[in-house]
Amino acid sequence: GTAYVAATRYKSDDTTPYLFKTSDYGKTWTTITNGIPSTDFTRTIREDKAQQGLLYAGTETGAYVSFDDGANWQRLGGNFPVAPVYDLIIKGHSLVVATHGRSIWMLDDLTPLRQMASGRTGNGVTLFELPSKVRFNPVIGFGGSPQKGYVSYHAASTSHVSYEQVEQPDGTMKNVYVDAAANPYDGVIVSYYLPEAAKQSADLAVIDSQGNTVRSFTTKVADASSEESAA
Repeated sequence: GTAYVAATRYKSDDTTPYLFKTSDYGKTWTTITNGIPSTDFTRTIREDKAQQGLLYAGTETGAYVSFDDGANWQRLGGNFPVAPVYDLIIKGHSLVVATHGRSIWMLDDLTPLRQMASGRTGNGVTLFELPSKVRFNPVIGFGGSPQKGYVSYHAASTSHVSYEQVEQPDGTMKNVYVDAAANPYDGVIVSYYLPEAAKQSADLAVIDSQGNTVRSFTTKVADASSEESAA
């Protein structure tokens, strides 16, 4: 008997967010907007069918998530821009967000959010469950030596792409395509969480059934409190 409703009254000069929940087939309704600013009016709300109590909401300025069935909300961070969210849909392990003026935004893996909502993370160091991935060989291509400040070209199969090398905050260089979006990581995304900022580098090792190290990663201190790595 549980249902959720999002409503708007901004055309009547009311920018209050309106989210409601019923647990008795609509006989009574409860307001569930704690954590959403009082002037950030709501447009949509969705329930994650894979995890009870995990909700997503779209407002005039962004997207929000609730881990406790709407009792509290917090803004989805990451690279999500400030934009009106008109609709949300959950497809498998991904959250697809339709914005007004900023195209479609996707959160590719909901596993960490679902695990947090289930209460299985606790308050300590958490290594989130890994999503299933298909292993494949990367496309073989060729190209010259890229240089910072110049547009470089890369040939892969029968296609040619142009890119620039952009320096990252940690000093590393990243190839950024000029006329194409960035692809997701090829490998498995390993997501983990530390309850407080680390005072030293965080080391992550992947071992086989015999205890042998297959791959290892080290995170810089500034980035160690919450991180994703691609294996």
